[in-house]
Amino acid sequence: MSLICAACFTSIVKEQDVWQGFLRFWGPDIVGPGFEALGEIMMFMFMLGGVIGASIRSGGVQDTGDRAARFIRDSFLGQLVTYCFGWFIFMDDYSNTAIVGSTLRPVTDKVRVSREKLSFIVDCTASPIAGLMPLSTW
Repeated sequence: MSLICAACFTSIVKEQDVWQGFLRFWGPDIVGPGFEALGEIMMFMFMLGGVIGASIRSGGVQDTGDRAARFIRDSFLGQLVTYCFGWFIFMDDYSNTAIVGSTLRPVTDKVRVSREKLSFIVDCTASPIAGLMPLSTW
């Protein structure tokens, strides 16, 4: 959504008129040479959002997190499991961040791992692993 807003804002600034910029954005800018990859990027982001939503709604990832919660007794194990989830539940760096963070937040809250530390661990395992995986959007 923010990418669409930024592209529309750019068209408005180029035209120096709100209505003309809006019409230009939905006309030649979407199909023009400057925005060839915009459609591909938007399609990928919508599909990625669907995959994340489906994996969270299906309950499979949450059940895996609940099973891992049985073994977590202290904050060190909570952090270790978060790190391991970053390796095992991997589709993309964005989906990894969303899925692992939302799945393990209740678990790490119970063992008193701060949300900042959870965010740091999830972020430190998302992008570096994306660079190591042979099949990735990177």
